[in-house]
Amino acid sequence: MIYIRIDDRLIHGQIVTAWCQTLGINSILAVDDALAQNEMMKSIVTMGIPKIYHPQIVTTEEALKFWEKEETTGNTLFITRFARNLKPFLDFLSKSKGINIGNCAKQKQEKYAFRGHGVGNFLSFTKEDFAVLEQATEGGCRVIFQQMPKDKEVDWKTIKMQMEVCQ
Repeated sequence: MIYIRIDDRLIHGQIVTAWCQTLGINSILAVDDALAQNEMMKSIVTMGIPKIYHPQIVTTEEALKFWEKEETTGNTLFITRFARNLKPFLDFLSKSKGINIGNCAKQKQEKYAFRGHGVGNFLSFTKEDFAVLEQATEGGCRVIFQQMPKDKEVDWKTIKMQMEVCQ
């Protein structure tokens, strides 16, 4: 099964100690084009991740090849920094358990903000992030916010209703 998470911190302690254990994750696939091109930073980011999770930091192109496979073995956590990064994968989202929005810190091109959730009690989305999440839900993909596995899920419809439109 493929689990998708949007978290601007990519792979960090909560991912390894909470999410991977709760979801029975066998592999972590972090999608970040810039980071995937920097061998030293990839090494630093994956250094503290137990090898049982087979962590990989890949480009969008490499991740598309992963999605094109007919079958995956075990449970994979597919993680990226921003919702807009999921745009190339919209056709494949039906193969997943849905999208879990984690931390989305303030962005320069922020268009929408949701207060009361996330690290620092704030989620930030650009216009493109919002559009991709809308397309995903219209395509039948379940979209929720849940910081930690023990936290209550908040669905995309609720998040949208409480969003502020920014300047």
